[in-house]
Amino acid sequence: MGIAAIDHVNVRTAEPARAIAFYRDVLGMRFQPFPGHVDGARGGWMLDDGDHAAVHIGSAALAYPSDDAVPWQAGATQGALHHVALACTDRDAIETRLAAQGVGWTAHRIDAVELTQLFVIDPDGILLELNFHEP
Repeated sequence: MGIAAIDHVNVRTAEPARAIAFYRDVLGMRFQPFPGHVDGARGGWMLDDGDHAAVHIGSAALAYPSDDAVPWQAGATQGALHHVALACTDRDAIETRLAAQGVGWTAHRIDAVELTQLFVIDPDGILLELNFHEP
């Protein structure tokens, strides 16, 4: 078919520092500034356990190459994205971080496929589905 996987999700936000802190401190992802930048003032990449830049955080003030063709406005929806699902490990550690940061979640279990899902909303209102494949 030609599509191998989702490469990344991009979050444009008025508050990059807040979004970076959530993905770093609550979800345990590692932050890396954009290439050529030394900090996260404009955003950066949130790396998964394999050092893949799975979530890109960008300031709403940044210009993106796609803006000419598809203008973007803060707070405006660009489609019908319902949620982003992330493959996760160590559910106990993530639940501990969620609780410590005062972030609520809803758990759902699908026994037929040995999957536990935690549903969390990030600071910009994006629904995240944290998937744990566990017996």
